[in-house]
Amino acid sequence: MNLLSSTLQLFNAGCLAGVATTVIMAPGERIKCLLQIQADAGTKKYAGPMDCAKQLYREGGIRSVYKGTGATLLRGNGMFVCYHPLEVFILSVLNADAGRCCYQRS
Repeated sequence: MNLLSSTLQLFNAGCLAGVATTVIMAPGERIKCLLQIQADAGTKKYAGPMDCAKQLYREGGIRSVYKGTGATLLRGNGMFVCYHPLEVFILSVLNADAGRCCYQRS
């Protein structure tokens, strides 16, 4: 396996990790943001995170809970997609004396 194909595999794995993470994180991000806005505004619409989630679902269904997922997906994928290929590149440069990347099998 050459460095390009292993980097492409890590890129694809990073995309998949970003999507999986976003599915889990997006509702929490939305709830957190709404509670932060509520705290800054001084008005109290939500009693806490669970109340916020219940009200969001009641008002707009699952689409309301996952509103803003695109931004979370861009952030998550950007992080995962850039981190792993960059890590492989840096490690391959640092391991240049060994003549191979530490992710490559001998």
